[in-house]
Amino acid sequence: DLFPNPGGGLFFYKTPIVQTDLKVFSLSGELVHQQTNFSGDRLDLSFLPVGMYFLHHLTDVPTVRKVIILK
Repeated sequence: DLFPNPGGGLFFYKTPIVQTDLKVFSLSGELVHQQTNFSGDRLDLSFLPVGMYFLHHLTDVPTVRKVIILK
């Protein structure tokens, strides 16, 4: 789960996988944030401008994709 969404920049992302890689892309497909070995539940995107982004959670199974809205 990803919450709050929409949010102001600090999100909580719960994943059952202990360590995973996260990538955040803009609507134009530009990689704007990458976090390797993500094991916590806090995802700070407060440095990004307001808008919509795509979170790609890289796993051994198909990549999980979620929409993030910064307001």
